Amino acid sequence: MASAWKSVSAGEGERVSRVAGGRPQAGSRSSRPAASIASRTVRVLALAVAAGCALAPLAHAIDFSEMEGHVTVGYAKLFADQAPGGSLSFTGGLDVPVVGDWRAGFGVGVSLLGTRNQIRGSLSATVDYSTFEALGYAHWLAPGLGPVERVSLGAGLMTARAEISSAGGGAAFLDLARDEIVPAIALEVTLMPRGPSPVRAGLELGTRIGFLRDLEIQATANNAPISSEVWAVASARLAIYY
Repeated sequence: MASAWKSVSAGEGERVSRVAGGRPQAGSRSSRPAASIASRTVRVLALAVAAGCALAPLAHAIDFSEMEGHVTVGYAKLFADQAPGGSLSFTGGLDVPVVGDWRAGFGVGVSLLGTRNQIRGSLSATVDYSTFEALGYAHWLAPGLGPVERVSLGAGLMTARAEISSAGGGAAFLDLARDEIVPAIALEVTLMPRGPSPVRAGLELGTRIGFLRDLEIQATANNAPISSEVWAVASARLAIYY
């Protein structure tokens, strides 16, 4: 029977050390990734709270009757070490006018990034990649840029997952597993007709970047510094605004 493996906890870090021939030590680096993720998450949330407090005086000027929503569906591709070919991506969000040509809002999304097979000796496993993100956005309505209706900048949190399924010997692939909540930034450009309309359709091109920790088996086993890892997800999606 196939088994699924993930690698983020201290206990799993100890298993990784045993697989690599290392010996877990008290206070070793196996517990540091989780602490680092928590620290970075707290910093991102603190920045979000600070930004909310700074924008609070503008809340009375926001006209919520002009709130817009959108949904998108399309293709997303992960750019990371040995990443698969990509697959489906879905997002949705809301935004309101703030000042001039600027709008502010939030969005959530899920990207199913595909699977790949990994073979090591006589053992094999399947790695399934996906992300979930929750981001705050600033949208510039970009007057004078031709078909570009808006340019969006976002920041928030991303859940980066790489789940291992193996019929046996799953511990040999623990270095490939990911299950982290990490800071993320986003840049999007939407090509769409301008002008008032109940429903508008366009093309959204974007990228999201999540900042992970690289949980290499060898680094953990040798008690060596754990390097950073970046997940960049590029997407092209049909966008419906209403």
